[in-house]
Amino acid sequence: MIRRGAGSSKPAPLVLFLCQQSAEKALKGLLIWIRGDFARTHVITALLAELRSADPAVADELRGAAALDAYYQSTRYPDALGGAVPATTFQLEEATLGIGRAKSVLEVVGRELAERT
Repeated sequence: MIRRGAGSSKPAPLVLFLCQQSAEKALKGLLIWIRGDFARTHVITALLAELRSADPAVADELRGAAALDAYYQSTRYPDALGGAVPATTFQLEEATLGIGRAKSVLEVVGRELAERT
């Protein structure tokens, strides 16, 4: 469970943004390792589609990461929520799920890089 830090009363939007970023960067690193390049995108679903063409089994294992796409714009750009405020839209429970998804991506990518070295 996430505990509120002394500097922030509503950390969930930042946590979710960083989860999305962690998964995105890890997938890009794996794609560079496997293919030498990746599409210039922030969309995890698009990165998973690229990975699927290189290694379908790994892409299938990571399909749950696509849920993190919902947090890239909505946690970074307040106007992406149509007037809603990220600090009141995203809750700690959702951030905890995001951490689990990002952690899974990092574990799988770490394993794959170790196996391919």
